[in-house]
Amino acid sequence: IDLLREQADEILSRPVRGGDGMPEAIRKDLERQIAEAVAVLTRDYNTLTPWITLGLARKALDDYEGAAAAWEFASVIRPQNSLSFGNLGFLYGSYLKDYPRAEKNYLRAIANDLRDVGAYNNLADLYWYSIPEKRAGIPKLLVGGLNENADRDHRVSLLARLALYYRDNKEFAKAVDVMEEIVALLPENAAELRAEIDELK
Repeated sequence: IDLLREQADEILSRPVRGGDGMPEAIRKDLERQIAEAVAVLTRDYNTLTPWITLGLARKALDDYEGAAAAWEFASVIRPQNSLSFGNLGFLYGSYLKDYPRAEKNYLRAIANDLRDVGAYNNLADLYWYSIPEKRAGIPKLLVGGLNENADRDHRVSLLARLALYYRDNKEFAKAVDVMEEIVALLPENAAELRAEIDELK
């Protein structure tokens, strides 16, 4: 017996639900996306992208449990990917309010792709807003991301989140130091960034 096939069929047979009050054209398009993904996965469930698409469409219809089921299955068949785990982290953290499960999925996304800047920043947000007892770990988390990311845009994104942490934590001198690093990376935005730095001093 192919247990994964049975599990896939159960998820794929889930009725389309949600989207109440949504413009009809948008709802129809999401239903089309779901139908197309289901058709592909009915033929071959062992492919990642349609599961991601299925989850996104169900989430857009506010069917969060349906989205979770699609992405959880994607994480089983592709345990080394980061996208499904990152999506689950955001879904559990921002919509289903299951913060331990959100943290677990973000950490797995990062472990699978050390350059997944979104996972670092979203996990930092989760710690700040939803798991305040873990706020103190945000700098270490973001510095870990910086150590793995040489790309300018990736570094700016992580540094901006780190500066925000220090600002909100009222560690203004540290926030200024991080903002200076951003200026060095984005000299074309120096005037605007200097204005923000002046506000922190």
